[in-house]
Amino acid sequence: MSVEGKIAVVSGGASGIGATISRILADRGARVARLDIKPPEDGSFGEMFVECDVTNEASWANAVAKIREQMGEISILFLNAGVMSRPPEASLADDPLMLAGSDAYHRVFNVNVNGPVYGLKAAIESLRLAGDARVVATASTQGLAGLGIDPYYSMSKHAVVGFVRSFAEVLEPQGIKIHAICPGGVKTAIVPHDMGELAQSFMRPETLAEAAIALLDLDSNGEIWVKDQEDIPMWKAEQPMP
Repeated sequence: MSVEGKIAVVSGGASGIGATISRILADRGARVARLDIKPPEDGSFGEMFVECDVTNEASWANAVAKIREQMGEISILFLNAGVMSRPPEASLADDPLMLAGSDAYHRVFNVNVNGPVYGLKAAIESLRLAGDARVVATASTQGLAGLGIDPYYSMSKHAVVGFVRSFAEVLEPQGIKIHAICPGGVKTAIVPHDMGELAQSFMRPETLAEAAIALLDLDSNGEIWVKDQEDIPMWKAEQPMP
């Protein structure tokens, strides 16, 4: 799929994986709208920035309306914004169960689960009108396994995997294809500081961004792709049952 001239929307576009996806798409000729709760620090790429709280349905609707008015219909949607329930500075020794019911607990589900749902709902009319549209959601390898240091993050990413697999058959008749990218460790600001030396082996955001963008070329639908390490090609996670 050539991205030249196509309108692409990237949530979580101010930093990390989202900023890198935005830059690569812009370099390849896409017209990029970056969404985030705060403006990007670099301000050097992307045609448009729209402030958007992905946990708020009205905020998503307003952001999409601005993009359609100023840029046109959306052909590519990256539902990328994500957080962990533990702040990066928190100790990994803290009992994660104690976060249940806390603001951090609610935030991880609001951003990681409600964010993609509200984003797709807000953009679906535009995606349908654009025709042959693509959606890529950022899940995680921990959406296929478990993560003892942050079970709520893992639970939320399991939900993203289910979201993609379930909505594929809903979107297919509307000319929209959806896939998920499941990264392993990526060097971004949400990585817990306590992970120390382990984090040094994590992938560069550029590596993951290239893998995510490659999913735009697939003719299939509803697939879950894993990019776990820098030097290992991404692979498809098969469904556990027919």
